Amino acid sequence: MLAALGLFGLFQNRSRGLDPSIKRRFFPHGGICMKNKQFIRALAAALAFILTMAVFYAPIYANPNFERDHVTSRNISTQIVETSVTGQLPLIANMRNEQLMNSLNSRISQIADGERALVTEATRSLTFWYEVFTGGANNDIVSILVFAKRVGTTSTTNVSSVNFSTATERMVGLTSPSVLGQNAVQLANRHILQTIRQNPEIFTINFAGVSDGIDFAADGDTIILYFDEFQLAPGSPGVVTIEMERNSVINLYLSRGEYFIHPSHLYNLKMIELRTVAAAFGYTMTWDSINRRVFIYRDRQLATTLRIGINEFHRGRSAIRPLEAAPEIVDGRTQVPISFFSEILDQVYSVDSLGTITFSEYRPRG
Repeated sequence: MLAALGLFGLFQNRSRGLDPSIKRRFFPHGGICMKNKQFIRALAAALAFILTMAVFYAPIYANPNFERDHVTSRNISTQIVETSVTGQLPLIANMRNEQLMNSLNSRISQIADGERALVTEATRSLTFWYEVFTGGANNDIVSILVFAKRVGTTSTTNVSSVNFSTATERMVGLTSPSVLGQNAVQLANRHILQTIRQNPEIFTINFAGVSDGIDFAADGDTIILYFDEFQLAPGSPGVVTIEMERNSVINLYLSRGEYFIHPSHLYNLKMIELRTVAAAFGYTMTWDSINRRVFIYRDRQLATTLRIGINEFHRGRSAIRPLEAAPEIVDGRTQVPISFFSEILDQVYSVDSLGTITFSEYRPRG
């Protein structure tokens, strides 16, 4: 408002020093006429209103200082029979979206109550603490981690997370577009299994897979997956973390009009243009017109080959096997069954309610 009024005053003063001919043309009353004054006042009021609304409704908590601006520590010091319960829990405050703020605080209270319910006669102490991270695609994900350590005949630490988007003002999971995307669970399970196989000295327990509700934190472009003690490994390593880089997830989207349904297949088999998907994930292709064969390469290494009209597929040196249909050429382009990309090229995919297919791959850089 002050800026708009300042412009009004400046405009009024400057009009007094104009060339007389210009002044007579634009300011016939020796300055800004009453009609012009009313217009400018109305314009200034409108600008002030717009600026006020923009500031008021902007999510001021969408910043890396969320913890400083909106999180206060709630000190815990109580007893459950003979068990000492101490530490700190986060309390969210000063958010304009009160409904979200209340939901966050309610979720944090539920986590604390769940940990208190695990206290037994053998538990000597229960200690709480927390950490706050910000990250995601546009630094719009706030992650609040609540840790609880129970000490008795043994010591156990659990971790629970609360994640929400300052852009959508909703709680989010691993499959949020700002986190790892629609195929996050499949990608995470593959990455976790690979990490387990590479570190057998740490991970000795069978892995059952994760869900969208897995505890995680978004720390910049790094998505940190958290596992309680004994969930993936013996208790000696404590809480286990496995990291994934958000910018290492490659996604390709095909709308319903970008593929076709095989006309003679009983189960609505989706046929996908090979080059469109393969090229998006770094594959190159060469065509042998004499044998009607396609050679597919990645990083200058032969990944697989296929022959038009022959239902025989393989990955690397694996055994040849059939898929739902043979590759075929339609309008000069090679089409393959959708399973080719998961079974042979090792991508994951999903289909939403609108028929949009999301192909994904997690490919760490370096």
